[in-house]
Amino acid sequence: MYELNDTIAAISSPTSAQRVILRITGPDTVELCSQIFDPPLSAGNSSVAAGRVTIDDELELDANLYLFCAPHSYTGDDTAEFHLYTNPSATKSLMSAF
Repeated sequence: MYELNDTIAAISSPTSAQRVILRITGPDTVELCSQIFDPPLSAGNSSVAAGRVTIDDELELDANLYLFCAPHSYTGDDTAEFHLYTNPSATKSLMSAF
């Protein structure tokens, strides 16, 4: 069972599209994003950053990261959106990383 304070990740775009939007929201959002996104994020600052998502040692993708810090997001929690141009296989691997 999920708790209201869990951090969740979900694809928020059609999965057959080349452009994929992955949304993450919850108390661990900044920490999770910092583990896979370069350049490093600064907690407490809403921002837009271009960088790279590292899924594993062999797979890195260019991405834009939109960070909306609490309470200034739709959910009221820290929320991040990764915007990537990729394929369904890489999308599945990215979701598995979370």
